[in-house]
Amino acid sequence: MVFLVISSSPLYVLSVLSCAIVDEAHKQIAHYLTNDYSIIFLPTFETSNMVAKVKRKIKSKTARAMLTWAHYRFKLTLRHQAEITGTTVVDVTEEYTSKTCTHCGHVHSQLGGSKVFRCPECGFTLPRDWNGAFGIFLKALRDTASVTLTGNSAIVALSGNNRINVA
Repeated sequence: MVFLVISSSPLYVLSVLSCAIVDEAHKQIAHYLTNDYSIIFLPTFETSNMVAKVKRKIKSKTARAMLTWAHYRFKLTLRHQAEITGTTVVDVTEEYTSKTCTHCGHVHSQLGGSKVFRCPECGFTLPRDWNGAFGIFLKALRDTASVTLTGNSAIVALSGNNRINVA
């Protein structure tokens, strides 16, 4: 015989509602991404390492919010939806993507918490988040793709049999 314990305490109800909202958000976002894009570059986001108290640099409220959004569950939901729609999901690591100049490749070791990336070598300036996102994209291309130029377009071959034409 199986006993199911259902609590009617307000905290339990809020917890269940919160989980349901997160799951629904995961499904809707995964559906949108896989229907609108043929390739998705997904940076690794190791929440458990970021929220560990040993070397944590973030506040506990931020850590709780990160755990609430269940990034690994989103990754599983996205991969499942991608299988259904035939979308390619590529895992990308993020090391040094915010610190590396996307123009010349110089690693800016003194970037700190600056919101704007200014390369000390070539003078290239871009918002830090944009530079990081572009760096992740370039790293993903370098690690997983080969590009063949054909006339005015290019064919990008990802690892595996997936190919896309880029005009």
